[in-house]
Amino acid sequence: MVFCITGCDCVGKTTCIKALQKELEGFTFFFPKAYNKTVEDKRLAGKVLKELFLEGKNVVTERVPYLEDVIYNKLLSGKESYFKDSPLLNELDNYYIIYLFASTDELKSRLELRGDEFVSEKDFDYILNKYEEELSKRKNVYRINVTNTQIDEPAKIILEYIKNTINSEVN
Repeated sequence: MVFCITGCDCVGKTTCIKALQKELEGFTFFFPKAYNKTVEDKRLAGKVLKELFLEGKNVVTERVPYLEDVIYNKLLSGKESYFKDSPLLNELDNYYIIYLFASTDELKSRLELRGDEFVSEKDFDYILNKYEEELSKRKNVYRINVTNTQIDEPAKIILEYIKNTINSEVN
């Protein structure tokens, strides 16, 4: 099973992944952000994730190949994503997408604390709307509002969701 943790910058994806790495034995953790330079790199990230899925591995990934490009490409480069209408997006329906989101005020507050090299506070409404637009087309999306949560709370919710999902698939 593949669980993709996604969401706007500053929602705590990396923090959740780090906490899950301590709790989920036998899982493969995959970080497609390392493949984020060219269209071919992004295609390779999607291929690697698909291979892990087909091998029956339990995987947690930070961000979702193809989807992130559709959401961020126009904002960062001014161009539509190469994957915008790609059939590759249909592969995402094989995965469980865990979408972390927060209020714009919460995101702005977090951005002030940590900074970000790619987005600014003026981008949050666009990004949140784009996520909702794209995720409304996908199956198996679990949404977690992280507004006003303690730092470890979303990871606990995700851990419980993963365990319950695996148990329901086994039974």
